[in-house]
Amino acid sequence: MNPAKDALRRTLRERRRLLDPALRAAETAATAAALATLVRLRPRVAVYLATGAELCVDAAVTAAWARATAVWAPRVAGDGLEWIAITGPADLTTGYRGIREPRQDLPAGPLPTACLVLVPGTGFAPAGARLGQGGGFYDRTLATLDPASLAVGIGFACQWLTELPCEPHDQPLDATLIAGRLHPGTGRPRSGR
Repeated sequence: MNPAKDALRRTLRERRRLLDPALRAAETAATAAALATLVRLRPRVAVYLATGAELCVDAAVTAAWARATAVWAPRVAGDGLEWIAITGPADLTTGYRGIREPRQDLPAGPLPTACLVLVPGTGFAPAGARLGQGGGFYDRTLATLDPASLAVGIGFACQWLTELPCEPHDQPLDATLIAGRLHPGTGRPRSGR
C-alpha cells in the first residue's frame, strides 16, 4: 500500500461525498451530454456501474441501448474484472461490495476491439493520470485493452488535480471527461500486445 495514495483517496472521496447536490446534478448532466457524443462515435461501449458518490453514467448506458450500441459491464472475478454484454437493467444484480454488476448466469468474454471504455476513479490529473480505489481492477483491464480502444476516465471537477502520485503499475487513460469537459491524455501504449 502507498500511504500518500491512501490519504489522497480519503480526501477525494470526502470531497466527492460532500459535493453540493445541485452541482452534482449539473456536472452529471454535462457529462451525460458529452458522453452521448462519444457513444455515437463508437459502436461498442464498456461502462462502469456507479457506486456510492461516483458520477453515474446510467444515462449514457440507456442512450447506448436506445441506439442499439453494444454495452459491456464489469463483474469482479478474483483480482480482476470480467466483461459481460448487457442488454437491459434486468441483466444486472447486486454483486461485489454491493456494486451493481451483470448476473452470474450471463457469460463473460473479452472486450471487443475499438471499444469506448468508461473508467471510474477517485482522482484524475492531466496526461491521463488516474487514482483508482486501490484494488488495481481497472489498471489490469487497461493493460490488456487493444490499441484501437479508447479509455476515458469519468469524474466530477472536485476530483481533478494538477498531479497525482503514480507507480509503474498505474495505467494512463487516453482522455478524461471531467464535469462534461474532455481532457486529452498521453494515452496507453499503442504498440502490439
